[in-house]
Amino acid sequence: MKKLKQRLIFFYSAIFIIFVSFLMIFLVNNLNKFATSFVKNQLSNDIEYIHQILQYSQNSNVANKNSLNISAGVEENIKSLAKKNSIRITVIDFSGVVLFDSIVDKTTMENHLYRPEIIEARNNSSGVSIRSSQTVNVSSIYVAKFYGKYYIRVSKTLDDVKNLVNSILNSILIFALILLVFGIIINFIFVTNLTKPINQMIVFVKKIFNGDLNARILNYRDDEFGYLQNSMNKLAENIQMRINDLTAQREILSYIIESLEDPIALMGKEGEILFFNKSFLELWDYPGEVENKIYFNVIRNNSINTAIKDAIDKKENIYFEEKIFDRVFQVHISYLNFTRIEEVKNIDFAILLFMNDITKQVKINQMKTDLVGNLSHELKTPISIIKGYLETIRESYDDRDSTLKYIQSAIKNTDKLNSIIDDMLKLNKLETITYSIDEAIDIKSIIGRILDLLSLKIKDKNIKINLNIDNIPDKVNGNNFLVEEIFFNLIDNAINYNVESGEVSIEADINDDNLIINISDTGIGIPPEECERIFERFYRIDKARRSSTGGTGLGLSIVKHAVSILGWKIKATPLTKGTCFSISIPVLR
Repeated sequence: MKKLKQRLIFFYSAIFIIFVSFLMIFLVNNLNKFATSFVKNQLSNDIEYIHQILQYSQNSNVANKNSLNISAGVEENIKSLAKKNSIRITVIDFSGVVLFDSIVDKTTMENHLYRPEIIEARNNSSGVSIRSSQTVNVSSIYVAKFYGKYYIRVSKTLDDVKNLVNSILNSILIFALILLVFGIIINFIFVTNLTKPINQMIVFVKKIFNGDLNARILNYRDDEFGYLQNSMNKLAENIQMRINDLTAQREILSYIIESLEDPIALMGKEGEILFFNKSFLELWDYPGEVENKIYFNVIRNNSINTAIKDAIDKKENIYFEEKIFDRVFQVHISYLNFTRIEEVKNIDFAILLFMNDITKQVKINQMKTDLVGNLSHELKTPISIIKGYLETIRESYDDRDSTLKYIQSAIKNTDKLNSIIDDMLKLNKLETITYSIDEAIDIKSIIGRILDLLSLKIKDKNIKINLNIDNIPDKVNGNNFLVEEIFFNLIDNAINYNVESGEVSIEADINDDNLIINISDTGIGIPPEECERIFERFYRIDKARRSSTGGTGLGLSIVKHAVSILGWKIKATPLTKGTCFSISIPVLR
């Protein structure tokens, strides 16, 4: 790219050189005329000076005032003047006889009455001619003046005139060169100053083009260029503001999409993956770069790949459910038409894959189904038994002993039915009511009261209780109702599912600022694969087990909800004989 500065310097320098050249040509062409005129004026002045000398000499010679006599002293003065000014001086009387000549002997000189300058001087009082001298044979310029009685003629050789012209010409050339150098320098400074704001704007535009949106033009001038630079700064600020807004919106959108647990991907019309989020990568676990890969190389599911192909070919939306690995997804494949959006130039359409993870929802629905079934079963069994006993009493109400026996059994099943309803109400209460967990509670006292409440059951099964709870702090933040529900259900289960003459151990220890309370038994135990599910409502490990223990199937669900509200943790661990429930309570030493 040709720089404007270089072009301007060349242009203005060329104009200046042309101007100086024309000036030189004009001066040279007129220099001879100027020199000739200058010499003529100088010679005329010399003639006037000589005339004054002659007049003074004639006035001093009273005896010969009517004739011109040049004394030897006057001749010496005139010759000195001629030598000093490099001129030839000739004095001629009115008849043409030479009275004095500063170079040639007057006696050898012929009559000068008809010399051109003399003739002109006789007619016009002064005359000028440029010719070769007949006496000394040298080209000269002659100036003569007529003073009535005599002529005074002064001449200067043309060689002297040429020397004068050459001297002036050399001076003019030196001046022209100096003027040319100074002109180019001034031109360079002027163009540099003129193009400086333009170069600043070019640098500014390059920085903006390369992404440096913080670039600004500083110290701009108070002129048209300065106004333009200031306007460019404001334009850059507006662009930066708009880009920052768009970037912030894009980052927010990207953060939202990345934060979604549901896999998302956008594919172009050729099936290339243009955009995806973290959940998409984690789901398919593709060992390589995913961007711009064709979708069926990354997605390892025939149903989804077929649906994407159909959406591209048919330009339609497709929805279906698909189980992938151990998760269930509601798959949404949407055809996005970009042809109506003027800002989108390079993409005609795209395919959006959105996979809504409904695994939890499916599990919840299944749990609800199981809950309704289990609750119906749990309620139906005692109701059926009660109905059977009542029908039997109706048939044999006159047999008092049998009637009392059946009534007692009906009351027992009614109590069981009431226990199920009470536990369901407790669960509902735990799920719907907000509890304060900042009460100062005494866990050791609560465990003591629960053991007193269950003392008859402990005695009936001959259970040995092992207590080691000295490490429990006197006061722990919690909720008295929730803590009582946790420990009552756990200790009650440890007794109910224990063997005759078994043991129940309650131990406490502090580990890494957590209070760990272990409640273990020597009972029938829980299979390892069932430990995670025992906290579900009405979950049965063995259908016959609850009938024999009289449980409602909701106790551990109540424990799990109460522990969650308090911010505690609980886990079940199968032992060689029996089960251990560990409660982790965050406390400080």
